[in-house]
Amino acid sequence: MNFPLRLLLSAIACLLWTASPPRAQIIPDRSLPENSTVTETDGVRVITGGTRSGDLLFHSFEEFSLPTGGEAFFNQGPDIATILTRVTGTDRSQIDGLIRANGGADLFLLNPNGIRFGPNARLDLGGSFVATSADRLVWDNGSFYSASEANAPPLLTVGVPTGIQFGREPGPIDAAGFGHDLAVQTRPVPTVRGDRPANLGVEPGATLALIGGSVNLSGAILEADNGAIALGAVGRHDRPVRVGLARTDSGFSFDYSAIDNFDAITLQSRALVGVTGDRPGAIDVRGRLLTLEGGSAIFSQNQGGETAPPLQIASRDGVILRGTSSDGIRSSLKSETIASGEGAAIVITGARVRLERQGDVRSNSFDSGKGGDIRIDATQSIFVGSDTRTSTVMTAQTFGSGSGGNLDLAAGTLTVANSGQVSSITFGTGRGGNVQVRTREAVNIDEGILSASTFATGPGGNLAIATGRLSVLKGGRVSATNVAFGNAGSLTVEASEFIEVRGETPALFNTSQIDASSNVLDPFLRELFRLPDRVSGNAGDLQITTPMLRVSDRGSISVKNDGDGNAGTLTLNVERVMLENQGKITGSTQSGEGGDLQVYIGDLLTLRDRSQITTEAGGTGNGGNLTLNSDLLVAEGNSDIVANAFEGAGGQIAIEARGIFGIEFRPRLTSESDITASSQFGISGTVAIDSPEVDASRGTLELPTPLMAGSLQLNYGCVTHGENSFAVVGRGGLPNAPTEAILPQVFWQDLQDFGTDEGAIAPSPQSQVLLKAPREATHWVKRGDRLELVAPRTAPGFVKVPTCF
Repeated sequence: MNFPLRLLLSAIACLLWTASPPRAQIIPDRSLPENSTVTETDGVRVITGGTRSGDLLFHSFEEFSLPTGGEAFFNQGPDIATILTRVTGTDRSQIDGLIRANGGADLFLLNPNGIRFGPNARLDLGGSFVATSADRLVWDNGSFYSASEANAPPLLTVGVPTGIQFGREPGPIDAAGFGHDLAVQTRPVPTVRGDRPANLGVEPGATLALIGGSVNLSGAILEADNGAIALGAVGRHDRPVRVGLARTDSGFSFDYSAIDNFDAITLQSRALVGVTGDRPGAIDVRGRLLTLEGGSAIFSQNQGGETAPPLQIASRDGVILRGTSSDGIRSSLKSETIASGEGAAIVITGARVRLERQGDVRSNSFDSGKGGDIRIDATQSIFVGSDTRTSTVMTAQTFGSGSGGNLDLAAGTLTVANSGQVSSITFGTGRGGNVQVRTREAVNIDEGILSASTFATGPGGNLAIATGRLSVLKGGRVSATNVAFGNAGSLTVEASEFIEVRGETPALFNTSQIDASSNVLDPFLRELFRLPDRVSGNAGDLQITTPMLRVSDRGSISVKNDGDGNAGTLTLNVERVMLENQGKITGSTQSGEGGDLQVYIGDLLTLRDRSQITTEAGGTGNGGNLTLNSDLLVAEGNSDIVANAFEGAGGQIAIEARGIFGIEFRPRLTSESDITASSQFGISGTVAIDSPEVDASRGTLELPTPLMAGSLQLNYGCVTHGENSFAVVGRGGLPNAPTEAILPQVFWQDLQDFGTDEGAIAPSPQSQVLLKAPREATHWVKRGDRLELVAPRTAPGFVKVPTCF
């Protein structure tokens, strides 16, 4: 950093610090059996005395603050293992100088009012440092050392305390500094710290812990080479609460299981929390909301052969990473391995995780060690994106022979938007990590990327998505891809409700897609990543399972290989598929084999407005095969099902459907909707269609009469008789005339028994009187030489009417 900028930052930090200047007082309170003593020599405050219990040394002060450039020296004996220091007054401790101690003793600083470290604060300790705004330290045997009860009975306990107990409202812990000097990385190299000293740092194998109310780091640098760092923010409670304390190989660990309410933790203005070394310790962050902004970072780097402990964040409301420093340093969570040991896993739990405006979560392997995994469990949502088209990234990458870390994301929803990227990438010989996404509700890829890729010889990882709804919009991409020499991984998608792939990036015309592929990138990207002009690895398989799939507005689902390798197989298991406005399902190769499509549809497949299902071979390769099973297949608007090749053989198309409408086999593509398999210079493929071949416009029976009202059909009875046929057509859907009675369209059958009961009296025939009405004569007969007009006893079979002649 240039001198004027550093001078400016120093001035700003000093102004912030002098807004609440330290009182520069270290005053014993005379509350111990053997009190602490402070003597000052040349600005150095030498602290002696105190009450000893075994290898514990107890100090008690009414005030404990250091001025800028001042020094507090705990001059204890070499056999003291732990120094326990409490502040019993009402003021915060404000420390802007050096705290040091003899030997390898651990130092606890306890002030319930809070602690503030200035930009010039430093530590020179042989052991761990725990700064806390807790009320007291406690032991399992009931002993305690309290800052609020200074006149409690003398301590009789021996051993490290087992808990840190907080009052109802813990004070804040703040640390200011000039910010880290990590360089802006223009190429993938391990992170290197500059020569700027840490504000608060501890020796190898020790722990640096800040545990209080809210924790705010503004430009502060916290480091523990081969050690551990803990940040804890305990919120307000209506009762005393305890954080458990236990000794570990790298100092101390803390247990927050008894804490119900947490407070905020903020890193800003290039603040840094980092652990490095051949045996780095854990980073443990516990709070209500963790925010990293202004180029701040939490960082673990493994330089040895052992597996690094995790970088663990448990934040009830969530984690926010956003923005950059003025010179472009991203706010980030980062894990690296630069040796044979596995990198630290980045483990995040909370309600929401948001990466925005170039916020980063990264796991990198630069050697033979496996990269650390990224595991996020968000009860509500994960968001990776920006309000502008600047790259915001969550990624696991390998640049060496070690495998890349895996990504395991679980949430209610995952959104990757506006140039956001969630990815696993190999840039070396090592295998890329797998990506697994599990959401209860939805995955939204809106002008973003969710991928597992290889940019080198190492094989790419697999990508698996299990969700309720998957939406890929505005040029978004879900892919398992190879752009160099390695084999791409597989892609599996299961959506219990639906999948939608729609649209393209505004102005850039990148179409939305789900693909398993080997791609040739454009010249600019090939030069940027030093990629070959022709890819050679194989593409992976793609499997999709969902009740409903909609691909529209130039969106696509594909398996393809643009290079020398083979394409994978696309398998669809869907109830209903809708391809609209140039939506595509494709399998393609350039010179290799594969690109088969296996499409199993339980209900309906529709293709509209130039949509396509295709398998194609663009060079010497053979066209892939298409197997399509659907209950119904409906196409319109020049939509096609194609298996074509250029020099190789065309693929085979096998379609099985109960009904096929609007599309038919043709030997070549036309302006209609076609099914075709061909090769421009090779052998054309075959098409086999298994369908009842029922066309709704053909093969039906034409009724003998047009449909009309029933009152008009009386005139047509003889017509049907004369043609020697009989048809019952009903009303043909015609309503009753307005003057007709409304009669129910049901039949009635009387099921009663008309047999005579035993007690019934049969009617007497004599009692029946039949009145015979005169009958009109209907024709004549010749009897001898005379004619008689007669009316026969039975009606004729039919009476001819004029229409019968």
